[in-house]
Amino acid sequence: MSLAIQHAFARSALPAIKAALVLLGVAFALLGSTGPVQAGLEAYQLCAQNCAASPLTSREQDACVQINCSGLLGPESPSVNRLPPIPTLYGAIAIDLQTLASGSAKGMTSAATAKQRALAECQRASGRASGCKIAIHGHNVCLALATSSETDGRGNVWGADHSDDGWVARRKATKACRKWGGSRCQVTVTFCTG
Repeated sequence: MSLAIQHAFARSALPAIKAALVLLGVAFALLGSTGPVQAGLEAYQLCAQNCAASPLTSREQDACVQINCSGLLGPESPSVNRLPPIPTLYGAIAIDLQTLASGSAKGMTSAATAKQRALAECQRASGRASGCKIAIHGHNVCLALATSSETDGRGNVWGADHSDDGWVARRKATKACRKWGGSRCQVTVTFCTG
């Protein structure tokens, strides 16, 4: 989630979260506190529910919880499991420009490993030792490749793109393929890296 979106979300969600926390505080005052650990856990759960109910992607909801709710647990709750950090996972798609054979790699721990594996898979698929190149790569994102084998002598056309949303990545890759002159563009590879 970009910093601007985080700040905008924090500004829009903060009043609702604060209001919920005030109501929670009043409820604890009326019913008697069950201890700082329990109160922190319940405040955390309420905050996390507000993030989950927001119209954000699941990755943005996770970031919302980490940014806005983690501090509610407090240092006095060592038994409460905090959310682990989101792992950085890399992916890549390679394509053979002559044959439109492709190779991909996802869930890799480095960009170099993802690219090497995608190139190797592409070379196996095309049956050629050279000709493959990286079409697109990234981390914690959805990638897509669309190809079009043209019959009018113009050769093969492809387009690749990425997005936080798999459907959007596929749509953008198809649009990129058409932009380069593809008349029969179809998504041939798509996946999310994390």
